[in-house]
Amino acid sequence: MQDLGWSRSFWFFLISLFFYLILFFLKPINLFTADLGRHIINGREIVSVLGHRSLVFDTNYFSYTQSDFPFLNHHWLFGVGAWLVYKTGGFVSLQLINAVFKSIAVVVFMAGLVKLTKPKPKLTALVLTTFLALPLLTFRVEVRPETLSFLFTSLVYILLLAFWLDRLRWCWLVLITLGLQLIWVNSHIFFFFSFVLVGAFWLASVMFKFWLKTKQLTILGALLVGVSLVNPFSWRLLIFPTQILENYGYMIAENQSVWFMLKRFHQPIYVYVLILLVGLVFVLVSHLFFRWFRFYWYDWILLVVFAGASLRMNRLLPFLGLVSLPIFLVVGERLVKVIESRDLVTFFYKKLYLVPLITVIGLGGILVILASGLWLPPVSQLKLGLLPGSRALISFLVKEQVKGPIFNNYDIGSYLIYGLFPTQKVYVDNRPEAYPADFLQSEYVRPQESEASWRQLEGRYHFQTIVFYRLDQTPWAQPFLIRRIKDKSWVPVYVDAYSLVLVKDSPENQALVERLSLPEEMFEVKGYQEDYQDR
Repeated sequence: MQDLGWSRSFWFFLISLFFYLILFFLKPINLFTADLGRHIINGREIVSVLGHRSLVFDTNYFSYTQSDFPFLNHHWLFGVGAWLVYKTGGFVSLQLINAVFKSIAVVVFMAGLVKLTKPKPKLTALVLTTFLALPLLTFRVEVRPETLSFLFTSLVYILLLAFWLDRLRWCWLVLITLGLQLIWVNSHIFFFFSFVLVGAFWLASVMFKFWLKTKQLTILGALLVGVSLVNPFSWRLLIFPTQILENYGYMIAENQSVWFMLKRFHQPIYVYVLILLVGLVFVLVSHLFFRWFRFYWYDWILLVVFAGASLRMNRLLPFLGLVSLPIFLVVGERLVKVIESRDLVTFFYKKLYLVPLITVIGLGGILVILASGLWLPPVSQLKLGLLPGSRALISFLVKEQVKGPIFNNYDIGSYLIYGLFPTQKVYVDNRPEAYPADFLQSEYVRPQESEASWRQLEGRYHFQTIVFYRLDQTPWAQPFLIRRIKDKSWVPVYVDAYSLVLVKDSPENQALVERLSLPEEMFEVKGYQEDYQDR
């Protein structure tokens, strides 16, 4: 096998990887549950001359229930970018840019490793590395500000690696990294990952007594902190990552641990993560005691940090996949050398009785790959733009001039902001940090669990409309919807594959009820018992 370098085979691999990755990120956008609709309107309001800084940046701008609650609009710049792209090319452009950015992050990382590594790795090792990391790298496909953090993490790591290996001057490292940080701190709350990356290389420089690099990285870290203060909130945003979860009064799936997700959803990705981490522990032990592998300590520091964070918060799995690539590459190189040195192909050829065993293992592996779907893009789901029928609910609400106040569930809040703001504001949306924790528990979850609490809430807000994402899987959502359909004071007037609309049977809605009321028999209830308590 020949070294890769910048050979044609390497370029072919990178280009093929780029387009293969893109296929994973072209699933249609589920606007009902995504944050994207709110980001677009957020950007529109900031760009608009009608936007007021004190509202757009500092308060819960989109809710009528908690409009004065302080909120740091920590992703405001992403919203501006999303609005400008949306205005130019719609949701398709947003989806394509998201796919390109995520794919570029991986390809740049891989290219940087190969370019900076000596001796150059074999193509086989590179393919094995990609295979191991692919399920993690493609774990999250949504269009969200997290994509910028993924891209910037890749770029900053490669810049630091080039500096560490004396392939990039310190002045260029500072200029480029600070420029990226200025965008990063205003776009996504994961901006502090730059501190983690610099910190890992700084610790390694201390361990190896590279005092000049230690000094230079110390200065870079200080400059990064200074640049991070260049945002609408100054030092408040700098410390916000350590505070954001303090006010979370609502459980979000993406913030749950791998163990929780495995027990709740039984998806193969979480099993794979645990198997992979066990394998990495074995590699670390082999490195420490037997010197089978050769690594730089900054890679292990990053791996330990992101592995621990990913186990605690599954949304970080793509970042774990990214920082694992250098270690996977070293392991792949070792395996390739073992295979070459021992000529295993000839060995198995001479031991013909092993051929059936190897064949069975190989076929079994292929079946596992196909069944899990972790390494194959969802070809049957590929589609540019939105899920079919995504705009139907908005069209209905606007055409019928459905009245507020609206009671909506958490999932669909961003969708309603996209479709109705500023004509209508929402009861709640999918930003737990923008609402008091007590509000989410006592005035959102509790009224869906208890009829007594619901009646009190009705009396307080005088709701005229209920808009619900009817695929809500929380324990309280479906029982609540069933009770509302059985409740004669509420009338269902619209339903589709994703959403349900009920209006209050009141004089204000009389004309709408007479024209569009849906019969109760239309709604089939399976396996439900009315066992709630009026508490």
